[in-house]
Amino acid sequence: MSTLTIVKYFPYKAREGQEELIALIQEATERGRNVCIHAPTGFGKTPAVLAALLPIYLKEERRGGIIWAVRTGNETDRPIEELRVICEHVNEGIFGLSFRGKADMCLQAKKLGIKGYEAVSNLCKLKKKECPFYKRTKLRNDMLEGGPLLFTDILELAATENMCPYYLQLELLRHAKVVSLSYNYVLSPMGWVVRRRFPFTFSTLVVDEAHNLTDAVRNLHSDRISTETVRRAIREIEEFGRFAPKEVKEVLERLSRVLDGLSLATEEESTFYPLDIIRDSGIKTKHLKVMLSLGSKIQASRVEEGKAPRSSLHHLARFFMLALDRLGTNGIAYISSKEKSRLYLEIWDMRSAELLSEVWGEFRNCIFMSGTLTPIEAFAEMSGVPDCIGKVFPSPADLNKIRSFILTGLSTKGEVLDEDTIRKYAMAIRAFLERVKGNVAIFTASYRIQNDLMPDILDCAIDCERELFVEKEGMKGEEARNLLLSFKKAGGRGVLVAPVRGRFAEGADFPGEELVGAFVVGVPFARLTLRTKLDVEYNQKIYGQRKGIYYAYIVPAMRMASQALGRVIRSSEDYGTFVLGDERFLRPELVRLLPDFIRQTTKVVSYLKLGEALKSDFNT
Repeated sequence: MSTLTIVKYFPYKAREGQEELIALIQEATERGRNVCIHAPTGFGKTPAVLAALLPIYLKEERRGGIIWAVRTGNETDRPIEELRVICEHVNEGIFGLSFRGKADMCLQAKKLGIKGYEAVSNLCKLKKKECPFYKRTKLRNDMLEGGPLLFTDILELAATENMCPYYLQLELLRHAKVVSLSYNYVLSPMGWVVRRRFPFTFSTLVVDEAHNLTDAVRNLHSDRISTETVRRAIREIEEFGRFAPKEVKEVLERLSRVLDGLSLATEEESTFYPLDIIRDSGIKTKHLKVMLSLGSKIQASRVEEGKAPRSSLHHLARFFMLALDRLGTNGIAYISSKEKSRLYLEIWDMRSAELLSEVWGEFRNCIFMSGTLTPIEAFAEMSGVPDCIGKVFPSPADLNKIRSFILTGLSTKGEVLDEDTIRKYAMAIRAFLERVKGNVAIFTASYRIQNDLMPDILDCAIDCERELFVEKEGMKGEEARNLLLSFKKAGGRGVLVAPVRGRFAEGADFPGEELVGAFVVGVPFARLTLRTKLDVEYNQKIYGQRKGIYYAYIVPAMRMASQALGRVIRSSEDYGTFVLGDERFLRPELVRLLPDFIRQTTKVVSYLKLGEALKSDFNT
């Protein structure tokens, strides 16, 4: 393909590596090969990948298109916004849309105040035939003339026409060359609704932020109930179950007593055997079928009352049916845990590679990309990606504008931070806040560590005349957005304190001078809980002793640290100061997983000498 064709659909002046990426993806797609791309934040992956794929799928004889999968529904607009820029650049009408689920698109649910995927899906299933919005839904040609549509555009258009936004977007899908949607439509059976109108077999799947895939597929195939689920199920039987066999309520009451006994024996986490609970409670298959049937009737009854069509009885039956179905399966763990006074039972599916490998073959080829995909071999193996072409693109950072330090004499290793360790960290953090001018972040390995250090961080911030912004555990979305906006407007005096596993260390964007430095407190290894040990043991069975612990324990921790560090640098214009506050980062197996701009600029200094080291200019 000629250079002119390669850059035709790229709407910007190409930066280093972008034309190479476009050519690589075009060649791989024509050959049906999968590609794994590591390219840092700010590289411009989205427009480059679209520019590579559009000339392939805009050929008249070409079926299929581009399916762009993102982690959450909130991220679906970004590729379509770039598609709009491309359409304007080439003066062509290329239709695409950001696709959302019923929970975001159902006007009837919004009217009734019903929220949540399961509740809204049940509402639609039960009331669709009589829904006035659904009955009026009909696609017109003029709806395709405005170019690519964001989900808000579809929502507004449908509301204006008194149509169903969800079913209108399904009709629009048939005419799209690009659709952006959440992972769920690719990784779970719910994808059939898209597949019927947008042929997967002839399409390229682009997986954005692909390092999230293993957690995403595990969450989709796992399930959890609690003692409260059982109590709600009993109340449902009392309210709705007058025609249900008396023994069903008796079984649930025995189950409640069995779980209360298990709760007394559970401190934090332990494993359980489903058959023991089923036997001790006297649950039989016929009981589960009755519970499932009655649960469906309860859902329908609640819809008639204008309530969310949820049923704990239905969920309980599905949970135990799933538990029985998965018995004896390698990679399935049954975990009981205690949160406050409530006992939880979980079916945890660890089989990420096995589950994901069944997905990728449905597509012509797949493009996996992220700013933290290295080591690509580990990602490909853990994600079940066969026949993969891997490519690592360097950071755009200007190394003359980067300062990075790994501190000796500091470590968060251990269950708790003692007073001496806290004092040492306070000394290093004070030097960081005194010497680095501008908005900075302190990313902690966990909420536990963050809470231990918080009094000293507060003192340092007050003494340095800094304004503190703290991510709290359980913080709601709107509160988090407001906090982030206030931090960005802090005029160079802001200090963001957040855990590496929190929302700001990965999802937040800080262009320009909104963030100029980051101090990482500790290596964010997962706590050595039962869950962590089960995960490591399972991966060791699959990949061997050394590789298993590397894949399940070391690589995820370093990806999180790298995500946090990557918040600071987006382009060659950005300056950044980085402090890695844990001498374990010097270990060869860890240091090689750090971002390239850190590895190439790192100086090793004692925590006692950090203040002096930070006096140096960037280019020394």
